[in-house]
Amino acid sequence: MEDHLDSTYGDIDELLLYKMAAVPPSEELLVEVSGDDLSEENKIKIANLIEDHGVCVVRGLADPHVVRSVNLKIDRFIDDNKDIAVRGKFTETENAIFDGTSQIEGGNKGKALQPKPVIHFRGEKDNGLIDIFNIERLVPEALQLRHVLGGDSIKAAINRVFPDQRPTNLNIYVNKSIQETRGFHYDSSTPIIKVFMYLTDVESVDDGPYCYVLGSHGNEEERRRSYRAKFVPKKKGDTLYVDPKKAFAFAGKAGDIIISCQHGAHRGYPQKENHERMVATMIYRPYSFEDEA
Repeated sequence: MEDHLDSTYGDIDELLLYKMAAVPPSEELLVEVSGDDLSEENKIKIANLIEDHGVCVVRGLADPHVVRSVNLKIDRFIDDNKDIAVRGKFTETENAIFDGTSQIEGGNKGKALQPKPVIHFRGEKDNGLIDIFNIERLVPEALQLRHVLGGDSIKAAINRVFPDQRPTNLNIYVNKSIQETRGFHYDSSTPIIKVFMYLTDVESVDDGPYCYVLGSHGNEEERRRSYRAKFVPKKKGDTLYVDPKKAFAFAGKAGDIIISCQHGAHRGYPQKENHERMVATMIYRPYSFEDEA
């Protein structure tokens, strides 16, 4: 029990959460930059961190004024449409499509192909999370976030480790008082990458930080066992065991970027009531990728 905790059942999951505290990234995992580009030295450092740990943090690459503007405009839009959001049913307005809980066919690809922004309400273990597709059509400044998260600099760093990865969708995740989240899990049995940018300050576990098990991306045997196991209440990809000494919750400031191997064990930390976390997310996938999660 001390070395590996079974993360499938609620009481053990609670113990694992209790063992984690949201802390700023250590110098070992942090790459600090100035300006809007990465030096070759920083690209190499990012690649090494991804290869060794499966995750790293980049600070200083985002324009804080753009981050703040995108945050405020999304917050205002959600507040202006809270009556529709509360209903959680498919509704199309002049400016957006409110998807309810997956009424648009075709999964994430189907949502991304819509002509308007799509506001999707997650269910099950992520119940209440708002996932926004095509955000640039709702908030034009978000295009600058796409240029950072999916731009040549970060892509070049990722491609040093995973040459076939390419940026695809830019999404916004909005968590407000989400007090139950899916436990540690893998998004895929093969490599895919997500690049997150905090759009709000995430100062403690109360805010629902991103969590990652360092080095878990390299444990192929454990990952495959997790995908093969079939029992209630487990969902495909849920981790069977987690090393609590390697599980970290990432505190950070608005504008901090987290590059994460999603074939490693990760989760969002449950929030306290009246706390919020907003994240921009760029998904990198191989050209041959098919959704597994």
